[in-house]
Amino acid sequence: MTEQSPQHQPNRPTRQKAYSVVRDKTGLGAWFRFQWRFIYIASCTFGPASRQGTLDPRKQLQKERAVKLLEGYRNTGQQPPAELLAFTGL
Repeated sequence: MTEQSPQHQPNRPTRQKAYSVVRDKTGLGAWFRFQWRFIYIASCTFGPASRQGTLDPRKQLQKERAVKLLEGYRNTGQQPPAELLAFTGL
């Protein structure tokens, strides 16, 4: 019997990727995404060590981006993902 590769097995459920605030770009301009990514990488590289949620600069950047994404979804008339709503707490 020949062995099939995992991607060609017919009855295997497919995995969906988890939602990521960092990867979603709905309603965000190219300049904002560039600046945000630069600041995020700089804070990961040169910033302080991981801190509590309210003091961690990376978490604050993600929260700000999530709020912008929420506005972008509303401006385009789309329903935001449940994960985004949970992340923003709205």
